[in-house]
Parts: sequence; structure tokens; C-alpha cells
Amino acid sequence: SAASDVYKRQALLCQQQSDSLLFQWAEFIEDESNLAEILEELAENPVNINTNNRDELLRIPLISSSQADSILNYKMQIGAYTSKRQIRSVIGSELYSLIKDFISIKSISKKSLSYIHKSYYGIEPVEQIKNNTYKGNAFYDYNKIRYVWSDDVRFGLVTQKDIGEVNYLDYASGYAEYNSKRVKGIAGSYYMHFGDGLLFSNAYGQQKSSLATLPFRTGSDGGYATLSSSENTGLFGIFLQFKQIYGSDIYLFYSKADRDAQFSQNKAYTIGIDYDGYHRSHSEIEKKNVIDESLIGIAFAYPFYNTIHFGVSYSQVNYNPAFKVSAISVGENTYRRQRYKFSGNQINQYSLFYSLNLNSIQLKGEFAGSQEGSPSVTHALFINGDKINFGIKYWYISKNFRSPFGRVFDNSTPFPQAEEGFYFGLTLNPFDRLSINGFKIIKKDLWRTYFDKMPKLNDESFIELNYQPENVSILARVRIRDNEYFVNPENENSVLRNIRTQNIYRLQLDYKPVKQLLFRTRCEYTNIRSAAEKGSYIFEDIHYFLHSYISLRSRILFYHSDSYNSRLYEYESDLPGSYANYAVYGEGRIFYIILKCDLFTNTSIWLKYRYNYIIKKDLTPTIIRYNDNELQRSIRLQLKFQF
Repeated sequence: SAASDVYKRQALLCQQQSDSLLFQWAEFIEDESNLAEILEELAENPVNINTNNRDELLRIPLISSSQADSILNYKMQIGAYTSKRQIRSVIGSELYSLIKDFISIKSISKKSLSYIHKSYYGIEPVEQIKNNTYKGNAFYDYNKIRYVWSDDVRFGLVTQKDIGEVNYLDYASGYAEYNSKRVKGIAGSYYMHFGDGLLFSNAYGQQKSSLATLPFRTGSDGGYATLSSSENTGLFGIFLQFKQIYGSDIYLFYSKADRDAQFSQNKAYTIGIDYDGYHRSHSEIEKKNVIDESLIGIAFAYPFYNTIHFGVSYSQVNYNPAFKVSAISVGENTYRRQRYKFSGNQINQYSLFYSLNLNSIQLKGEFAGSQEGSPSVTHALFINGDKINFGIKYWYISKNFRSPFGRVFDNSTPFPQAEEGFYFGLTLNPFDRLSINGFKIIKKDLWRTYFDKMPKLNDESFIELNYQPENVSILARVRIRDNEYFVNPENENSVLRNIRTQNIYRLQLDYKPVKQLLFRTRCEYTNIRSAAEKGSYIFEDIHYFLHSYISLRSRILFYHSDSYNSRLYEYESDLPGSYANYAVYGEGRIFYIILKCDLFTNTSIWLKYRYNYIIKKDLTPTIIRYNDNELQRSIRLQLKFQF
């Protein structure tokens, strides 16, 4: 049937597109599974640009409020979109190429049910499983169910067990969502984004990217249902949005969740939240769900003539038991470095945010603070042209800023503090087949210890050229990272500092002799000037789409580095919604192969085999030594059923 054909094409494109957009961020972050899962959800359930309202359009990553309004206004002018490509004239070719498979012009079915199962298995179990430090087995288990009742009503459920955990329901979450033209309601799991993300941030709003101006397309305000398996970070409760109440949007939200605890060394005090979500060993199980966290708040946003958007938010976060960070609980030396870490049981936080859109110029910013801490601020300017895009972002995060759910640019850790920085991003398209991207980051740590203010400076420079003649793509990249460090970090009175400069060079060639076949060859090299260390790898990728029902991806990679400091990251294809960005160091070779097959009309299977043979692995800088000639093999399986 026509509907099943649409599904098959969508299933084939799902991993390709989510990978292509995720790839823009992937190589700059070590772990962001939440981002991968959000993109997978959107690829599986594309937004219908003909039938959905403004709020649904804002689910699409990187789409701003003004762009959503323009998409709807253009639809009113032409009656209905007959091709997705028509919105290129509204949002531009560059943005369209990134989001095209997150949108559709017709619904496959009014009601649909999908089930996804993932399993990972390490053929060589980790040492902690062998010696029974981890209580569970060597299997990773993941299950996700999503049911779409109508364009307005959706349901979802997710469960996850990590390798080494005992309980197959170690993590379970879900949601029920209702979304009409006037009201949006979520009961269950959700995330929020307001302003520039100082208090509430989405997963893709604060990351640097190989597309240098992508960080300026952070999406829009609101709450979004999610089936993320990222533990200890999401919200769980009630989210309500009342739309166009005298022209404004009003948001009410409440969340109540159990979080894992960080204990003091003698376990007499709770000193914070442990965000990794692992419950494998006795000590990890002991800290599970110790902290009761509750959030309640309200936000208000008002647009002026679709040009100026202004909003405010206020919320309160409570923790039980209270966090106790003091010289007694963490020790005198540690406390000197953690003097401004949150201690207490309540945070009252507020923010004011704005955006100004004048044709191709956008200004955006946020001012946020709390009753217990000093305010912080961020501002951004973005100029979007036909051949050139340019943006500048500034952020100042005070030493005692309190923000459990906010994020700072290029820093995805909760409770961001004590940082000031600038980001400059530039994208040039001088010719049809040539693109140039470059960025510069300058950051400063605002505080070292309670007694001695000695901020460190860090900066990063990046430039990439991508030339795409017929059937070929040639990419050249240079990345330079300067990190300042204290020569004697244990001596609080020492002011002696040095700079570690790391240069990373990349050359990549993509060749597509026919539509169904892609070859990718990449060489990457790094050196650290001060330590005279170096590392490199070379790989060959083959992507072969034998049929609309079957596709194959494989890689062979050889790597060598002098130490862990000169490591390189090898982002690789994985199961849809999974994130695989491995650090390679020492000496060895990697091979993997992924097979994707549509077994039946509505049933798909992905199978990945990964082989890593480590010839030599010496981590002298971290005083860790692994045996030479180590073998690491794993199998990953995903099944998807769509009804």
C-alpha cells in the first residue's frame, strides 16, 4: 500500500537523517545520549506541516518562533504544502537540509503503535562482572512503546537496564500528552526550554557544532514530552500550556522525582546529586533514589507583532534531605574548592528572557538568578544571510549561580557556575558547492579557591572547508585547543600556570559512485605541543543501500596515540537513537558492521557487531595500565514494530 511504502522510505531515512543532524554536534561532546534519543523520536514521528499547529512546529529542532509563524503564514497563502521542499523559501536551504526528515506533508495513519527493543552484549565481560562487583549480568536492555491516538493525543513508555544492573525495570518512565490549538498538557516525563537555557535548557541548545552557526538556532520556549532514558536529569510531573490568552502563552509546571545521591566520604551527609544513573554495585545501589526533588513554577511569554518576544519565569526547587556542603562534610581542602557549591534544601529561581527578530537579524538573551545566589546573563546576536551567517554569544555565570536544570554553552553539566565566555561563529557559502565554517571560543573560569582568585583561561579555534563537486565531498578541518592549567594544582598559593595546546587536523573524502553506495575515507592527526605527544587514526567507511528494505554500514579503523591526553574521538554509526562517540588511544584497530533490514511490512531489525583489538594501551598520565593485546567485542540488536 502507499502508506506502507511511505513507512519503508521513512524507516530507511530515519537513521540517516538523525545521524546527519546529530553528527553536527557529536564529535564535540563526549556523551549526549539524550540528544540522540530526542532526534530519533522526531525522525520516527515527523511533524505534519499541513495539519499541525504552531506548537507542534516548535518541536522541530532549530526552528524559531518567527520561523514557525512564517511556515504557517505561507501555508495560508498557498492553501497547503504539496512538497516539503516548498518551505526552503521560508527557512532557507541550509536549515531545510538538516530538518527535512523531521517534517512531512501527510499523515501515514491517524492511529499508530510502535515498539522498539534494544539489547547490547559485551562478548568479553567487564572486569567488575567477572569479579561480581556488579550484581547484574552483561546485557543492556531497552524497551520503548509509543502510541499515537490522534494528532492531539499521544502516549509513551520507556524502560532501561544498564550493563551490570540487576533489575530490568531499573529505570522506567512515560507520558500522556494532549495538544490542541488552545491547550497543551503533559502528564509524565518532559523537558523544558525557556529563553537561552540558563534555567531550563533543551538538549541541543548549548552545544558547539561543526556547522558553526547552529548554536544560534536553539529552538523555542515550552515543554516537550520525552521518552529519554537519561536518568536523574529529566522532569516528571505535570506541564500545562495555555495558548494565546490575550495574545500571550502561560506555562504551569510541576515535577516530583527521586534522584541518586552523592554522599560524603563517611556517608553521614548528602552533598549533591549523582547524575550517571548506574545501579550496578552495592555502593551505587545504596545511593539510588535517596533524594526527593520537587519543582513547581510558572512562566509567561508574550509576542509583540511577531517581532519581539518577551518572557518571565519563576520556579522553586526543593530537596529532601538537604545538601550539606561544609568543611565538616567534605573536608577543609575540598571545601575551599567547593565553597560556592549549593548547600541547603531550597532554590527560588527567576529569569527574564527576550528575542528580537528584524528580518535577517536576531537578538536573544536571558537574565536569571535566585534568591540564594548572584544573577547570570547571556546574550546572542545572529545575522542570517544568503551567503553568510554570523553570530556572537556572550555568557556570564556567577560563582554562586543556582540552576539544577539549566545549561551553559559548551558545558552540559548541571549547576553551572563561575564561567565567562564568548563564542563567535561564521558560516560562508561563497559558491554553490563550497561551504566554510569557523568558530572561536574564549572562556575564563572565574574562581579557583575561596582564598585565592586565580581564574584559568581556555580557548578553542576551528575552521572547516567542505567542497562538494558531483558525487564527491572533500572536507579539510583544523581545530586548536588551548587549555591553561596550574603547574602545582595542590598548592593553593601557587600562581604558576602553563598552556597546553592541542592541534587536531582532519582530511576526509566522500565518494558516491552510485546513489546506493557511499565510500568515506578519513585521516585525523593530533599533537600536543607542550608534552610532545601525538595521536592519529585512519578509517574507511562503506555505506551500501542494497534496496529500500536493506542497508549495510561498515568501518575499518587503525589508531595510535602516545597517551590518553593525545586521544581522538571516533564518532560512529550506531543503532537509531543511540550515541557512540568512542575515545581511541594507545594502539589498535576497530572494525564494525551494521545491518538494517525490513523483515516484514512493519517490522525492522538493526544488528551491529563491533570489534576492537587493542595492541597496546598505556595510560601513564592517569596511572592506569591495561594489558596489551586486549580484545573487546560487542553485539547490539534493535527491533522495531510499527502498527
